[in-house]
Amino acid sequence: VLVMPIGMISEVLGHFPFPHSVCIIFATMDVLCCTSSIWHMSTMSMDRYFTIRFPFRYGRNKTRRIMLWKIITVWAISIAISSPVFVLGILDQQNVLSNGICAPNNRSFKIYGSIFAFFIPFIIMITTYALTMRSLRNVLVNKKKYSRERRRKQTFHPLAQIIHQYAEIAQGIR
Repeated sequence: VLVMPIGMISEVLGHFPFPHSVCIIFATMDVLCCTSSIWHMSTMSMDRYFTIRFPFRYGRNKTRRIMLWKIITVWAISIAISSPVFVLGILDQQNVLSNGICAPNNRSFKIYGSIFAFFIPFIIMITTYALTMRSLRNVLVNKKKYSRERRRKQTFHPLAQIIHQYAEIAQGIR
């Protein structure tokens, strides 16, 4: 609602037809919404990992308050990352609107934004998904191992008892 309609109009016309002030808000909201989406995915990947890795400590302690805290934290991070777009747009029109294109155009922000809005969440997601896959594999391996040992005990333990009983009987006959 905040980004797509203006973005579609700009794409269809081939340039940004609105005033500079609208461009500042559009560019800020675009960065804010994209950043929030990416950080929410990072938060979900961490949540999945902790739920799988620590099911009794973490998985059962999800309350509305904790979920609300996570959402507020993600939006606060996103606002902190996107707010320079707004400030830079006010300071100099070229920072957001250049050659009819409305997008962050400040080199320092591109580096800062890329690191904090993309690369850090990317590393978090790759790491937590790798750890999640490793934890799931370990659970599966342990489950197979446990099942194998259990079957062996169910098969060989009764057989061993029977053999032991026959050995006792045989010794009693002598």
